[in-house]
Amino acid sequence: MKKIGIITLTRQNSLAYSVLTRIVKEMGYVPVTGEAIGAESLFFSLEDISLVGHDFLGDLFQKAGFSDLDAVLVSAPYSANVFMLPKVVWCLRSVSPAPIILGGNEASNNYRNLMEYRFSAFANQMIDVSPDFIVRGPAEGALPSLLALVDRTTMAREWDRSFVTKLLEIPNLVFWLPGKEALISTPFSPAPLKEEEIFTHVRYGEKTIAITLQRACLWAKKSQGGCLFCAIASQFGTDFHCAVQTDRFVEELSGYLKNHPEVQYVDLWDDTFNISEPWGIKICDGLQALRRKVGREIVFSCFLRPSGLSERLLKKMAETNFRVGFMGADALTEDLSKRMRR
Repeated sequence: MKKIGIITLTRQNSLAYSVLTRIVKEMGYVPVTGEAIGAESLFFSLEDISLVGHDFLGDLFQKAGFSDLDAVLVSAPYSANVFMLPKVVWCLRSVSPAPIILGGNEASNNYRNLMEYRFSAFANQMIDVSPDFIVRGPAEGALPSLLALVDRTTMAREWDRSFVTKLLEIPNLVFWLPGKEALISTPFSPAPLKEEEIFTHVRYGEKTIAITLQRACLWAKKSQGGCLFCAIASQFGTDFHCAVQTDRFVEELSGYLKNHPEVQYVDLWDDTFNISEPWGIKICDGLQALRRKVGREIVFSCFLRPSGLSERLLKKMAETNFRVGFMGADALTEDLSKRMRR
């Protein structure tokens, strides 16, 4: 049975980690996420990666069981991760020959630079720090086919015509041919994700979980669904397609909350909860039904876009028990959003 390592480069356990773990398990493979060292997941903030020495990081991967993997999934959602990837990739390669598969907002939008400008000065030598594969956009569209093809011997053996043909059939994939002879980027798939694939939740802290019901990044807009390889999104105003259209998520979420009575807080980590007033009210209806099913008070929080606030929606959110709304600096004015091309 294949073993797949999962790493997220973020400040805390992310929704990307939750989805990647789900995909690996659904394929019948074993996700390796830190159990060997007593951790529920392996996630590294930029500060952590900057401070720890490369020997320590390599030793950590070794103890976490990464020397016995068939592939490693790395989610890099932030642009600043580009400066930390050399250390992560170098340390992963020092403990395992498993192919490194990179995904996330940064990888999706900057894949050519990550692959072509691949040499970096590190540990007093020039090394190739490019990943072996990059998945652009939704992981669900590419990972099942890719993980079925690769293992710990993939990057060391010769690729025959049949193997390359199968790689070319996988959408949203970027990879070098052996010997770095040619950089390949397969066509984008417009196929939408299913609603049950878009909704996900992740536990963080003792009393809190985060959920996502929509995405607003470029890839989600194109696919009319949600890209869950990362937890970063950009804003597209009223042009954004609100992916989850029904209240089917209530059943899954209520089951989790009933089994975990200690959880009191639910954070909506969508880009902006109120990007569409009708959608926001519909979700509030679902969350009110959730509270009735669970039989106890649940406190909600979310991200808000100031220009999308209305008296009707605010009243509905108060009835639903929303206590906190976060507003990013880039959402404070439409002019600032436009100047930032967001």
